[in-house]
Amino acid sequence: MMNLRKFNYIFLLFSTIFIFSCQQEAEETPTPTNPNSGINRFVWNYMRERYLWNDKMPQNINPDRFTTPQLLLDAIIFKESDRFTSIVKDDGARLNQITTGSAAGYGVLIGQDAQRNWRFLSVFPNSPASEAGLTRGMRIISVDGKATTPTERPTLNTSASSTIEVEDTEGKIRVITATPRTYTQQPVIHTEIRTVGSRKIGYIVYQSFTQVSEEALTRTFAQFRSEGVSELIVDLRYNGGGLVRTLQILGSMIAPANAIGRPLLKNQNNERNSRENSDILFENNPNRLNLNRVAFIATGSSASASEILINNVNYFTFS
Repeated sequence: MMNLRKFNYIFLLFSTIFIFSCQQEAEETPTPTNPNSGINRFVWNYMRERYLWNDKMPQNINPDRFTTPQLLLDAIIFKESDRFTSIVKDDGARLNQITTGSAAGYGVLIGQDAQRNWRFLSVFPNSPASEAGLTRGMRIISVDGKATTPTERPTLNTSASSTIEVEDTEGKIRVITATPRTYTQQPVIHTEIRTVGSRKIGYIVYQSFTQVSEEALTRTFAQFRSEGVSELIVDLRYNGGGLVRTLQILGSMIAPANAIGRPLLKNQNNERNSRENSDILFENNPNRLNLNRVAFIATGSSASASEILINNVNYFTFS
């Protein structure tokens, strides 16, 4: 009996020491927390409040168990109808660019042609690249002495000047040095009017639906109207979208008379926020053109407001 009591006492003592030791170890090495927990919970709460398909979201989700906000988002969006919702990191530069036109860098877009040569797809007017002599269509041979390859996009130096060897559209090899800086980005890249027989055809290259571009758009369409443009080509190849108000202004200058007062787009919210539903209408703009035909040029980079403009203007019949 004494031996049994002694054994129980020793076991109890050992258990107490073991538990105490574990507690000490747990206090010394706390369980790591998810560094994205706060952002994840913000995403979760925002989606439950504002997401159009919030009634289709799973309800048994613990936001803290996802290592990144994007993984959480991927788990809760309604994939049957939603292919586009994603998280975009932005330090405010894009918003500033859309509203004020202020941008930093060279003012170029770089892409590949069918032969996988790297070229300048677009050069913004009054940008560092434009002032240095770079133009659309130039083939990039090397940047700062490093030859371009089909598998690696050439990178321009963002903190100092870049020396760029290019081949221009006439086949001449040139070496141009450009320096990045802050500049005002003007999305109306190019406009012209061509006369073909008795027809006058307007052409506009438009890069982004920004507030700073509205004056240039109005001025361009006033000229188109005064010169009797009856057909229009709108080049949106690299236009990724922008402000709804700018979209409304441009759409109202292109659409036919039978579109005035009708919806350009519908702003639809979930049931919880249905009071905010609204229609954005085609306006009676004094610079609206009386067009017989309109054509849009687009690529996979034409998105958002560009898609809305193309789809909704083409809904109406031109005379």
